[in-house]
Amino acid sequence: MHIAVSLVREDGTKASTHNDFHRAMRIVRELENEFELRPLRAEREQDMPQRQESRAARESAQRRGAAEVDSTRLERTVRAAASASMDEGEFVRRMRREGVLIRPRFETGRNDVVTGYSVALRPEKGAQPVWHSGLRLARDLTLPELRKGWPDTPENAAAAVEEWRATRKNPDRYVPARPGREESEMNPEFFKMYAEDMTRLHEYIATIDPDDHAAWAHVARETSGAYAAWSRRLEPVPGPLARTSRTLARSAQLRPSQSRRRPVAMPSMVNTTALILAQASKGKNAAAEALLLRQLSQTTVSIFRAVQASGDARRASELAATVKNNLRAVRDGYAAQIAENGVAALTPEERAVKQRADIAAGRGGPLPTTLTPAAQPELAQPAPRTTGAGDRDGTER
Repeated sequence: MHIAVSLVREDGTKASTHNDFHRAMRIVRELENEFELRPLRAEREQDMPQRQESRAARESAQRRGAAEVDSTRLERTVRAAASASMDEGEFVRRMRREGVLIRPRFETGRNDVVTGYSVALRPEKGAQPVWHSGLRLARDLTLPELRKGWPDTPENAAAAVEEWRATRKNPDRYVPARPGREESEMNPEFFKMYAEDMTRLHEYIATIDPDDHAAWAHVARETSGAYAAWSRRLEPVPGPLARTSRTLARSAQLRPSQSRRRPVAMPSMVNTTALILAQASKGKNAAAEALLLRQLSQTTVSIFRAVQASGDARRASELAATVKNNLRAVRDGYAAQIAENGVAALTPEERAVKQRADIAAGRGGPLPTTLTPAAQPELAQPAPRTTGAGDRDGTER
């Protein structure tokens, strides 16, 4: 709803707008109390975990035919790369491997101390890149926040500076200063091993107090990064995996007043996310990938229960919808692929027998292979009652 208001009074004086936001919010709180409405947190700049999409950004994406605004795509890319990296230098290299431009912000007068970064999508020919700082993407994606999850040693810091210098020196033709593990091929067989290894993570998070906001934010951040990596591998356009990652990212934020102490004993998902980013394909290894997806879904449910126990009803509702709709859609896609893989492994004679059995059982037709939700059956409507009818029509369900 848009309201146009004249700030000029009838006597010609101008109305004061000083501190109008806080005055308005005070009135909002009074109205919420008076009419017993659910209090909503004021969306001040420091309370916004993810930057809201501006109208100009949406219109720009529409003109270019982009499926989403640049900042949302960059947030998912940065989140996936950061969650898959064991140190800062690897993060820089992974960002460049994803085709994203990244540049450092050095401390004033220094060329060996990096205080922040900016990222941009590669622009069309003749256009200038549009840069976004980490803070502009999300509060937990600033360089100081990312560094809290990486080893803080002089050797790692020196190696990271080399990569930052290399990407600034060669923005178009970047050559890694020290290529690392992101260059090696990971064995797809690790999906099963990492899925079984996540049992340790589930045992750990079962001991976390729902009021330990820092610990749960860390779990949500790593889980969101894993879904972001999966989306980068499987979704040409944003789909259920991207939406799941973004929803969990909101649970990964901490308010300024909350402690930012990170748990040190928690099992890490960095290798799992690196494997997803390198090998997820929903192909022949679909069964093992689906097993890991099930483990991640269990982690998501644990986050939902913690949020619910902490009393954040709105966030709990968002997570419940994510599990019910988005993750179910991904699960159904994998189930269809696994079934298709099973058919492809049959001999021609076995395939013919199965096809006849499917037709006889009414299961004919091609199997869907895209990550789309399963069609929901329409419920039959009761037949209208006629005058004097004493019983309902038998078709009612």
